[in-house]
Order: sequence, then C-alpha cells, then structure tokens
Amino acid sequence: MVVQPCAVTDPQCGIWYSGRMTILMIPSPILAATLSTFMEQIWVEWVKPGAPIILAPVTAAVLGYFFNKSLQEKLDTDRAQRTEALELQKKNYSAELLTLGAELNRSLQEKLDDYRSQRAEALEHLKRDLQDTLASRTRRAEYLKSQIEKLYGPLTFLIESINSRIECAGHLEATKVEFRRRVNEGLIPKDTEPPDKNAIYEVQKKYFQLAAVASNEATKLLNSAWGWLDEDDQQDTIDYIERIDRNNVEYVELGIGLLPKQVYDKKVFPITGLELPTLRDDEFAKRIRLKLAQKQRELSGLTLTSETLTGTKQPSTATKTGAT
Repeated sequence: MVVQPCAVTDPQCGIWYSGRMTILMIPSPILAATLSTFMEQIWVEWVKPGAPIILAPVTAAVLGYFFNKSLQEKLDTDRAQRTEALELQKKNYSAELLTLGAELNRSLQEKLDDYRSQRAEALEHLKRDLQDTLASRTRRAEYLKSQIEKLYGPLTFLIESINSRIECAGHLEATKVEFRRRVNEGLIPKDTEPPDKNAIYEVQKKYFQLAAVASNEATKLLNSAWGWLDEDDQQDTIDYIERIDRNNVEYVELGIGLLPKQVYDKKVFPITGLELPTLRDDEFAKRIRLKLAQKQRELSGLTLTSETLTGTKQPSTATKTGAT
C-alpha cells in the first residue's frame, strides 16, 4: 500500500477516508458493494428520517417561487392592462375635453355675438332716442326763446312801465289829498299855500299820456305776436286789450270822459253798468311777469341739460333775454 496525497487517477479504484486521506487500490466490485451497503445504512439511519423535514421547506420554497412568479406575471400583466386602459381613457378624456372645450367656446362665442348685437342695437335705439330727445329739447328751447324775445319779455316791460307811470300820477293825486287832510286836521296852517293844482294836473296828464303810448305799443305787440301767446293767457289778454281800447275811446284826456258818470254807477245800472276803464292791471301784470320767469327758468334748464348731454357749453339765452 502506498500513501499519497488525495488524488484519483484510476476509475477502477475507490477512495476510503480514515484519518488522513488515503488512496486504497480496491477493486471496483468490492468498492461498489461496500459503498452500497454503507449508503443504505446512511439512508436508513439519516436520510430517510430527515427527508420529510428537508423536503417540506424545499417543496414550499419551490411552490412559493412558482407562485410568486405566476403572481408577479399576473401583476405585471394586470399593471400593463391597467396602464393601457388608463392611457386609452386619458386619450378619450382628452378628446372629450377638447370637444367640450370647442363646443363651449362656440357657445360662448355665439352668446357673445348675440350680446354684442343686442347691445349694439340697444345703443342704436338709445342713440336715436337721445337724438329725438335732444331735438325735442332743442325745438322746445327755440320755441321758448321765441316766446320770450318776441312776446313775453317786451310785453312784461310794457305792462310794468304802464303801471309804473300810472303809479307816479297816483302819487301826485295822493299829495293833493294828503295836503287837504293835514290842513283840515290842523297839522299845518290853513294859510299855507297849497300845491299848484294845474301843475300837478299837467304832470299827471303827461304820465297818463306815456302810459297810453305804452298801452298802444302793447296792443301792437300782441297783434303781431299773438301766435306766441300761451293758450291759458289768451282770455286775460283779451280782457286787458278791451280795457286799453275803452280807455282810448271813452276818455279824451285825463279826467275828461265822453260818457256821463251815471253809466259807471252800479247803483243806477246794477246789471249793465260799466266798470271805470283803467290802464293799470296789477293781476294781469303779475301773471305775465310770472309766465316770463317760468319760461326763462325752463329755457335755462333745457339749455343746461343739452350742454350736459352733448358736452358743449353755450351762452344762456334765458339769462341774456332776462337781462334785456
């Protein structure tokens, strides 16, 4: 027997381990029989009792591996399908959103166009209404201006001047009456020289002549500008002209009349008796004066409104006419 390091050089030889590794040159049949017996002993004593313990976890591991692999494949497949479905759904949603956005934009554009059309039409109507209003105000302002300049302004001046002149003559008459009263009451000496009646009469006559001239001018004015007179002023104006005519016809001059005094006596003629004609009429003068002021205020308001609407400023005709 030769002791060598562990090496196998002949397939017909076996290896036997005892302490150090030793190569035994044993014939193969003997070695096979010996190993067979040895392996059976090992199987019976060690492997067979431990096989279930070893195979169970191995089997579980193998089954777990294949189960995990199958599950992972299913998860990957499911994930891929879900991803594909999500991508498809995303594309569908994107297409639907684009379609919805296009429809919404189209609807909004149509509504916007309708709104613009309606607004333009409303603005056009408003513009026409504003133009009509301005034209109406302009016509009204021109009419009031003509009334003021052609009739109510000059007529107010003439009537006020008539009343003022008659009032001056009345002051002189009141002076004579006051003098007699004070003499009778002993407030002044009786030998005091009284005012010159002739001088007072001449001055009074001149005032009445001026008033008569103004009344004739008023008649001429009404004759030429009657169309500018308001309808509610016509009857009072006719009555005023009647008093002017009666004064011109029934009186030659101040204090000298053509008719007997009994004609004006209501006791003698309670029904047909005449009123004393007079050129002074405070009520009619007040009416015409208020009408003039009313028209001036209205004209001023129309002018200011037109300036506000048009953005222009024009001189106030009413103010200019009122100053005149």
